[in-house]
Amino acid sequence: MKIYNTLSKREEEFVPLEEGKVKIYVCGPTVYNLIHIGNARPMIFFDTVRRYFIYKGYQVNFVSNFTDVDDKIINRAIEEKVSADEISEKYIAECKKDMEGMNILPADTHPQATKEIAGMIDMIKELIDKGHAYVSNDGTVYFRVKSFPEYGKLSHKNIDELQSGLRELKVSGENDKEASYDFVLWKPKKEGEPYWESPWSDGRPGWHIECSVMSKRYLGEQIDIHGGGEDLVFPHHENEIAQSECCNGKVFANYWMHNGMINIDNVKMSKSKGNAVDPFEALAKHGADAIRWYFYANSAPWLPNRFSDKLVTEGQSKFMSTLWNTYAFFVLYANIDEFDATKYKLEYDKLAVIDKWLLSKLNSTIKAVEDNLDNYRILETAKALLNFVDEMSNWYVRRCRNRFWAKGMEQDKINAYLTLYTALVEISKAAAPMIPFMTEEIYQNLVRSIDKTAPESIHLCDFPKVDESHIDKELEDNMEKVLEIVVLGRAGRNEANIKNRQPIGNMYVNFATGKNTLPEMYMDIIKEELNVKNITMLDDVSKFSGYTFKPQLRTLGKRFGSRLNALKEVLANVDGVKVMAELKETGKTVLNVGGVDE
Repeated sequence: MKIYNTLSKREEEFVPLEEGKVKIYVCGPTVYNLIHIGNARPMIFFDTVRRYFIYKGYQVNFVSNFTDVDDKIINRAIEEKVSADEISEKYIAECKKDMEGMNILPADTHPQATKEIAGMIDMIKELIDKGHAYVSNDGTVYFRVKSFPEYGKLSHKNIDELQSGLRELKVSGENDKEASYDFVLWKPKKEGEPYWESPWSDGRPGWHIECSVMSKRYLGEQIDIHGGGEDLVFPHHENEIAQSECCNGKVFANYWMHNGMINIDNVKMSKSKGNAVDPFEALAKHGADAIRWYFYANSAPWLPNRFSDKLVTEGQSKFMSTLWNTYAFFVLYANIDEFDATKYKLEYDKLAVIDKWLLSKLNSTIKAVEDNLDNYRILETAKALLNFVDEMSNWYVRRCRNRFWAKGMEQDKINAYLTLYTALVEISKAAAPMIPFMTEEIYQNLVRSIDKTAPESIHLCDFPKVDESHIDKELEDNMEKVLEIVVLGRAGRNEANIKNRQPIGNMYVNFATGKNTLPEMYMDIIKEELNVKNITMLDDVSKFSGYTFKPQLRTLGKRFGSRLNALKEVLANVDGVKVMAELKETGKTVLNVGGVDE
């Protein structure tokens, strides 16, 4: 399994600190308001990472905090004339409701900053004792950045480049700082703010110290993975590294994973910018699975993602609706025939070619999904699932409808049922981390309803195993050629305005690469699909092709000047096929323009 590590800026093989176990810490929200869709992206992304580790057999300890002491919380409490605790508890409860609505697994531990103050004070004391922190005259405690030579290793910048960001963190006692880039570990109270007693002043912790303390308490001094949004790389995660490694004398986290931001009109989504999308509204409109799928299928996790209802709806239609319609087709006819998959056994050698093709595609897809997830290719994972579901619906089911409509329960019909049943169940298991609700419903109806000994939930099943004996690459390649020819043939009919019910005498086919041959049974499928009587495979299609040439004005304008119109006339009258042949053979051609060979 590979992970893109922000620290090294490359994909790295994942090696856990302890065999079979994974310790993950993900920075959670500051709870001063309802979360928005941008907040939901890291929740969904790291939920999938966690689920996949579980699928792979790891014992996962997953910790994600709530920041419940912050200037924004205090300001909100003052506005609403309630305590900061009331604000934070209210929005922690709302956040948990949103997470449940998106089927995000609760963290093993959800620590809150206000309940970990004693640990923060202890870590700050230790940093002071080791010379990594100092106290200003007013009781503010600063981290001494120069005491940690590796500062900047996560954001890949030196101290001078980081100064501008650090100068924004202004507090009282700013003039007592040893260096402008030193950051706050503890700050004195202001009137009306919540505070805690400390050896330095009555006050509260700086933002960064809480995650170092909570990660250490619940996961230990070293963790496997630390995650969050890319906006946390600097200063938050950079400062966490400095605090933790100076205090503990060990590497804090081996892998740093960050997701990109959600944008609205190319601007980062933010409550403070007023462009936030309410997750309850999005969930009510699209459903949790559609929102989750959008985050996987629209862009790689570490890249910015543009949110729009249209894109969510398109993804829902292309993948989820297609999967559901295929499932509904199966259920409809299985109910009519009272088909029970537990009463039959799939006998591969007795299957039709198209059944073997679907099982081959299924196992190739599961293999690709596992390989892509192992190598941190989330977008490619989604594409593999999408392509399989599309071909299962629009090729296999469409080609096999008559088999399901046949009377009685002949072996060919049973084979079609078993093949489609297997494909639906196994692809649902592979897609379960991404669309947990829909796949759970499919599993409960197709599996649990007839087999009470099966795991109670699809999320308790093992990741589907690849059956290499069912993978037939030659069969897949040949069928892929068939699909390509059929798609191009339909497009040609549409362009010529010839309906499919009108037969065509001859069709000419040329493959851009490989041999221009296909076994007869595949040719028969093409003939049937396109209503063509005869197919001719050609090596040379030049007689069906034509080429025209035009001058590129930016390149040739200066060279030809007043002769440019003459060049246009020459190009308009050349034998395009002959010139293209010369270009392919020699890489050049000679034209006479105004009596001069060019």
